[in-house]
Amino acid sequence: RSYGSARGATSDGRPYRDRYFVVPWSKVLPIVSQATRHSVFNLAGYYLFVLGRVEEGVEPTRHAHQTAVKMGDATRAAKSSGNLSEFMIFTGRVREAIRYAREGVKHADDSKRPYSRMAQRTALADALHHSGKLEQAQMHFETAEAIQRTEVGDFDYLKSIWGFRYYDFLLTQGLVSEVERRADRTLTWSTKHGSQQDIALDCLALGRALATGEPRGNSQDAERFLNRAVDTLTVVGSLPYLPGALRARSEFYLSIRSFTAAQNDIDKAKLLCTRGGMTLMGAECEFTQIRLWLAAFSERRPELIHHLDDLIARFESMNYTVMTKKCSEQRSSMSE
Repeated sequence: RSYGSARGATSDGRPYRDRYFVVPWSKVLPIVSQATRHSVFNLAGYYLFVLGRVEEGVEPTRHAHQTAVKMGDATRAAKSSGNLSEFMIFTGRVREAIRYAREGVKHADDSKRPYSRMAQRTALADALHHSGKLEQAQMHFETAEAIQRTEVGDFDYLKSIWGFRYYDFLLTQGLVSEVERRADRTLTWSTKHGSQQDIALDCLALGRALATGEPRGNSQDAERFLNRAVDTLTVVGSLPYLPGALRARSEFYLSIRSFTAAQNDIDKAKLLCTRGGMTLMGAECEFTQIRLWLAAFSERRPELIHHLDDLIARFESMNYTVMTKKCSEQRSSMSE
């Protein structure tokens, strides 16, 4: 859907929420049928998500999920479970993300639809990755890719958002060359068959891989891919994924000691996270901010250690084990 359609206007110009809702995002008009009620809630959650208003999108998506379960529609229930899992990741509720993702896998298996079975397993793998259960995450990613290859059948690798989740996992493992190899192929596929968001996410994965890989002769290519990711996500209005791209580019600028550019990107990312209730990415941006201040103002080390301790506690409360570990490693290096 276009960014314009996500602003909530219907074809005759009446706002989407006023046409269908008594109470915005939580209570629809009594004349709306059960099947239509699911679509209304589901689209409301989708529109809010696309606009970067992730926290607001949780409630209508929960209503869509409850309606799908009542209807006994396994395909719709699987999709809404997966959507809720993703929302929970964005808003820093990793335990809930795992719970919804496991439910999504069950509904997807009940539906017997290969596409759904593949997609929901990547949602579960992604949530497990965030919680630090890396072996389980790897198993589900591999199962999802096997379904993609043998049953969905339109490409050998996970692609689009599902592939991007796998790339994020692989980068956590330090498998940079594997991400470069895969993302180069999926970018070719996305350019021919995918959406602009698919292209942007492949560019983001490639930019991150090139920025962290060895040797560091790839800085120009890394910047080019990161710029393309940020620019494309901005143009198409894919606001939930834009803060992550801005943060990745900020980390790149930090690595080449371009502090002003790094600060500009992290400021934009933090603002989007604050506006949209994207708590988890907001905390990741705070980690980058601490690293940036440490590089630019080393005399602030004692103050920054205190900030980092607070951030570690926040990640622990989210059950975001991957970032808890990364912050703790940074804390140790700062205390030496």
